[in-house]
Amino acid sequence: MKITHHLRRLHQRLLPDSPDIGYSPYLWLMYLLFLLPGLYFSRWNSLSSVLTIFSLMVFLPLYFRGYWLSGRAQILNSLMIGGVGAVLLPWNGSASVYFIYAAAASGFISNTRHALVIIFTLAGTLILESWWLGLPLSALLIAPAFTLMIGSANLFHAAIIRKNASLRISQSEVSRLAAVAERERISRDLHDLLGHSLSLITLKAELAGKLMQRQDVTRASQEISDLERISRTALSEVREAVSGYRQAGLEDELRYAAEALQAADISLQLEGVPDGLPAGHDNTLAMCVREAVTNIIRHADADRCRIQLCSDAGQVRLMIADNGRQLNKAADPLVMGSGLKGMRDRVSMLGGVLDIRPQEGLQLDIRLPLPAVGVDATATARTASRHGC
Repeated sequence: MKITHHLRRLHQRLLPDSPDIGYSPYLWLMYLLFLLPGLYFSRWNSLSSVLTIFSLMVFLPLYFRGYWLSGRAQILNSLMIGGVGAVLLPWNGSASVYFIYAAAASGFISNTRHALVIIFTLAGTLILESWWLGLPLSALLIAPAFTLMIGSANLFHAAIIRKNASLRISQSEVSRLAAVAERERISRDLHDLLGHSLSLITLKAELAGKLMQRQDVTRASQEISDLERISRTALSEVREAVSGYRQAGLEDELRYAAEALQAADISLQLEGVPDGLPAGHDNTLAMCVREAVTNIIRHADADRCRIQLCSDAGQVRLMIADNGRQLNKAADPLVMGSGLKGMRDRVSMLGGVLDIRPQEGLQLDIRLPLPAVGVDATATARTASRHGC
C-alpha cells in the first residue's frame, strides 16, 4: 500500500491530472531503447555511454515538464529537447530519437503556425547534421520523416483535444444554464401557485371566522371544508411544479379564479371560452390568469374584474382588467413585482407580448402567436368571435 501511495504521488508530480493525458506518456518512453543501437555501432565507447546517460538525465525532466507548459515556455522546452539530440548525435547516431520527441511535443503548441515552423526546423536540422556527420542514407531520410510524421500527427491530435475540452466547457455551461432555468421555472411556479392559493386560503379563513362570529355554523363548516380542499390542491400543485410535470389548464384556472374572486367579493365578467389551444399556450395563459387574479385580490382594492379571451389574425389574446386603484403612470409597472416579471418571461418564451396599461384600474393585454400547423386555431377564433378581439 505504501508503494502504491508513493507511486501515485510521484505520478501526480510528473503529470497533470487530465483525461487527455492519462498514463500514456510512460508508454512513449520505450522509444528511448533506440539509443542502444547507437551505442552498439559506436562500439560502446565510454564517452558515448557517459554522454547518452547524461542526455537521459537532461531529457527526462524536460519531457515531463513539457506536459505542464504552454505558450513560449512550451516552445522553448521543445527546442531544448531537440538541442539534446543535436549535441548527442555526433556520439550516438540514434540520438535522432530526441528530435522525434521534440517534434511530438511541438505538436501540442496551441499556435499551429509556430508548431509547424518548429517541426520543420527540427527535421531540417536533423537532415543537415546527419549529412554533415556522414551518417547513412537511412539516417538522412527515415528519422526526419518520422519527425515530420509524428509532429504533424500530434498537431492534429492536439487540435482534437482542444475541441473536446471546448466541448466539455460548453456542455458544463449548458448544464449550468439548464439548472438556472429550472430554478427560475420552479421559482415562478411556486410564486404563482402559492401566491394564489395562500390568498384564497386567507380569504376563506377570514370568511369562516366572520361566519363563526355570526354563529352560522353550516356556512362556516362549508368554508372550512373548502380550506382543506384548497390546501390539498395547493400541496399537490407544488409537488407537481417541483417535479416539472405541472400542466394547469386554462379552463380549470378560470374556474379557480371565479371562486377566488367570489370569496373576495369581486364580481367577474368572463368572455370567451378556451378551445383548441396548444398545451404550452394553455398552460402559460393559465398561469397568467392565476397571477393576475392574485394581484387583483391582494393589491387592487377592486370590486369588478373582466377576463376576455379571443383569437384573431393567427394569435390568441387574453385581456384581464379591474376597476381598482390606478398605478402611478410615471412608474414602470413591470418592475413592481416578481409576479409580473415572471408573467412577462413566460409570455416571451412563446414569442408573445405583454402590455400593462393603467386605465380605470389596471389592464393586462397578453398576445401569443399561434403555430401555423397542428393547432385548431379556427375553433378558437370561432368560439371567441362572438366577443370581438
